[in-house]
Amino acid sequence: SFDLDNTIWKTGPVIQSANDALNTYLLENIGIDNMPIRVEGVMKDLFVNNKKKYCPVQHAEEEEKIQKELLLSSASSSSSNPSNINAVGKETDEQNTNVVNKPLLQNVKAPVLLTQLRIDAIKEIFYNQTAASSSSISISIEEQIESSAQEAFAVWTQARHDAIPKNLASSVLECLNELRSLQTSNGNKIIIGAITDGNSNPTKVELLKEYFDFCINAESVGISKPDRRVYDKAILHVFENPDLQHVFDLDDMEQKINSSTVTFHHMPWWVHIGDDFVKDIVAAKDLKMRSIWCRELIKPKPKKEESVVNSDNLQQKVDSTSKEERNIDDLKKDLAVKKELNMIIGSEDFLLDSIQAEFADAIVDQFQDISTIITKWHSEGVNESLNDDQNMKNLVAISEAREAVIEDVNDVSNGISSEENDDEKSAQTTANEKVKFCIMCGTKLPIMANFCSSCGQKQNTT
Repeated sequence: SFDLDNTIWKTGPVIQSANDALNTYLLENIGIDNMPIRVEGVMKDLFVNNKKKYCPVQHAEEEEKIQKELLLSSASSSSSNPSNINAVGKETDEQNTNVVNKPLLQNVKAPVLLTQLRIDAIKEIFYNQTAASSSSISISIEEQIESSAQEAFAVWTQARHDAIPKNLASSVLECLNELRSLQTSNGNKIIIGAITDGNSNPTKVELLKEYFDFCINAESVGISKPDRRVYDKAILHVFENPDLQHVFDLDDMEQKINSSTVTFHHMPWWVHIGDDFVKDIVAAKDLKMRSIWCRELIKPKPKKEESVVNSDNLQQKVDSTSKEERNIDDLKKDLAVKKELNMIIGSEDFLLDSIQAEFADAIVDQFQDISTIITKWHSEGVNESLNDDQNMKNLVAISEAREAVIEDVNDVSNGISSEENDDEKSAQTTANEKVKFCIMCGTKLPIMANFCSSCGQKQNTT
C-alpha cells in the first residue's frame, strides 16, 4: 500500500493547481465578481473556529477522556478521609473546573474531513455573496447554494486529479508496472492499494487507475493516520473483497481468522510505503507490516553555497551547532519532520539513524528503488514458501508411506513383541519430530524451515 501525497506525487503544486481552477471557476461561472478571500483562506477560518465538526472522532474521544478524569477525581475525593471536608471539596471543584475548561483539540493542526470543509468554505462564499444582495435567504436559495457548492467542488477534484500526472515522482509508472507484474506463489496477482489522509483517489486518475486495487481515505474513517483504525479499514477491505482476499491464503491458515480478528493478524507480507516517518513508517511497524520510507519528494534541495564543503565551513557548522542545547524532545521533532535531517556526525546522529532503521525496513531517496526492494522481498518470500510447501509435501509422503509399510507388516505378522512395538513407536515419534510449529502463529512447518509460510515469522533452526 502507498501513501499518496508527497510519496507518489508532489502535493504542493497539485493542490495549488486545483485551488486556482476552483477560484477561476467561481469568478467566471457563478457570478461572483470579487472574492476578498480565496476558498483556502475561508477553510482555514472555518477549521480554527469549529475543529469539532472537522475532527469529530478526536473530539468525541477527548470529551470521553475528560468525563473519565472527572469520575476519577470525584471517586478519589469521596474515598479520602479529610480533616477539613470543606477544603477538600473546594479543591475537588477547582480540579474539576480545570478539567472541564481544558481546551479540546488544541494539538490538532489539520482537519480530517477535508471534503466537508472545502464544500462548507465554498458555501460560505456563496452565502456572503447572496447576503450582500438580499436581506434574507430562502430555502430554495439554500438548496441552490448546496447544489452549486457540490458542482464547484467537483471542479476542484477534477483539477486536482488532472494535475497529478504532471507532478509525479520519478519513474512512478515504471515502478508500478514492475510491481503489477509480480505474482504470489499461488499464481495470483499481488494487491496494490492506497492509504491516505487526503481526499484524492488514484483509481480516478487515468494514468494510475490500472495499477491500484483500492484506496482508503482517512476521512472515511473519521480520523487521520497514524491511528491504526485507518490501516485496519484497509486490511478489512482487502479481507472482505473476494477479488483481493487471496493474499491472506485462507485455505492454508491453521489459525482461522475472520473480520473481527484479521486486523490483529501478523502480516509481514504487507508492505506500506510513505513519506511521513510517524504516520506511515511507525504506524506500519505497529501493525507488524514491512515499511519503506520514501523520501524523494520531501528531501530539501541542496543550496548552492552548501555544494562545496571544506574544513573551514564544516568547523563553523560544528561551532554553531555545539552552541545549541538539545534534548530528547528535539530529537523526536527531528525524527518526525518531513525533511532530510542534516546533523553533525556524533552520538545523536547515530541514535537518530538507529531509530529510523528500527522502524523502517528500507529507506529510499529515489522512488524507482521501491520496485527493486519489493521484488527482492517478494522473490525471497515466494521461494521460501515454495520450499516449505515442497518440504512439507515430502515429509507427508514419507510419513504416509511409512505408515502403509508398518500396516502391511502388522497384517502379515500376527504377533509382535513388546520390544518391537516400542521400536515402532519410537520410529513414528522420530518421524513426527521432523516438523515444528511456528513460534508466532502455530502453523506446522518442516524442521529446517527458516520462515513461517503462513505469517512470515523468522524461525529458530537449531
